[in-house]
Amino acid sequence: MPQQVSAALSATLTVILGVAVFAGFWIGVSFLISVMSGWRRFVEAYPAPAQREPDSVRLPMTSLALRRGGNYNNCVILHVSQRGVRFSVLFLFPFHKPFFVPWEDVVTQENGLPIFKRLGISMASLTTKRVPDLPLRIPARQMDKIARQLGVAWRDEPQA
Repeated sequence: MPQQVSAALSATLTVILGVAVFAGFWIGVSFLISVMSGWRRFVEAYPAPAQREPDSVRLPMTSLALRRGGNYNNCVILHVSQRGVRFSVLFLFPFHKPFFVPWEDVVTQENGLPIFKRLGISMASLTTKRVPDLPLRIPARQMDKIARQLGVAWRDEPQA
């Protein structure tokens, strides 16, 4: 009987230790990604207000590319309003506080080779005044949704 208790206790401790190690690893990796990608620079330059804009429209499951492999694929949530755009990520990413970029701080351009533009897989590059060396790159089709929501055009040429 004591061996069975000891084996069960050992298995329980192994599971608890495994979960703790994985959680510590995930937290560490999340911190490194936020620093290396530049997310933390945006949080420092454009801290988000506690409340979202009341007129904002939520665009979930957006992809965002930053630098050094900081690709947030389908885990960014945008809240778009007439004043600006709020960037946040799923709750699984600690050290990724939301940030809010006002539209007057944004310059937008389309990036990509002409063939990719025709295929609809180009990127919109949003350059900001306070972090000019680090563009926010989102899929152009997502920027099209944002532009439609705001009633503005962002591309030089009309898209089909």
